[in-house]
Amino acid sequence: MRSTILRSIRRHAKYVVWGSRRLGLWNTLLSYGSPLNVTHGLVSISVPGIRSKIFLRPGTFDQAAFTQIFVKGEYDVELGNPGYIIDAGANVGLASVLFANRYPDAKIIAIEPEQANYDLLCRNVQSYPNITTIKAGLWSHRAHLIIENPESKSTGFRVKETEDATGLQAYGIEDLMEMLGTSYVDVIKMDVEGAEREILLNSDSWIDRVGIILVETHDRHRPGCTAALEWAIEGRDFDRSSVGESVVLRRIEEPVG
Repeated sequence: MRSTILRSIRRHAKYVVWGSRRLGLWNTLLSYGSPLNVTHGLVSISVPGIRSKIFLRPGTFDQAAFTQIFVKGEYDVELGNPGYIIDAGANVGLASVLFANRYPDAKIIAIEPEQANYDLLCRNVQSYPNITTIKAGLWSHRAHLIIENPESKSTGFRVKETEDATGLQAYGIEDLMEMLGTSYVDVIKMDVEGAEREILLNSDSWIDRVGIILVETHDRHRPGCTAALEWAIEGRDFDRSSVGESVVLRRIEEPVG
């Protein structure tokens, strides 16, 4: 009991220090908001240009994700006027919320495998009818997965395929296209902690039907991710740049299909 209380105090202390630098002390204290937020261990932050409050778990890696996306501008990339967006590895939904505010006419699928992250994802996107959430992993094909490091921090869960039919459901890119009702996706944001190796090594069937790919490679978790990316785009006409930790691949040629 005492250790639980101490961990909670440390988490909140970390949040107050972080929030004071990012939001100011008064706004940080206000972010605790209603008693309901406190009961559920959440804070709610107003972000300029974002029409709904962002919910975070104080003292967790949610803060790093918030900084990455809303402070450092990890996805501050010109995406044109996308109609369809896949947010793979959506975590608690911050990128999906950003996209939904910038591109309100886009249909967005946010896919996240871990239950606690998914629950907060649903809360963060509840006011955006153009975002569909799926509790599943992204893989090279429809399959079942297990989280191989359940003890990890919430932004670092990795998955692997299993024969156990009770495992976590996983979908391929083409499955998500079918759910969106399209054969072409304008943007795929992929931050899937090493699963990109399997996805990209089996991308021939869909990669020519995607306009922009924002992908973070995780060779430190699963060696060969960067090599898989190079293999997937070899011979294809993509303009390459980077923003933050992500590689940005933008198709130059006319899309197929």
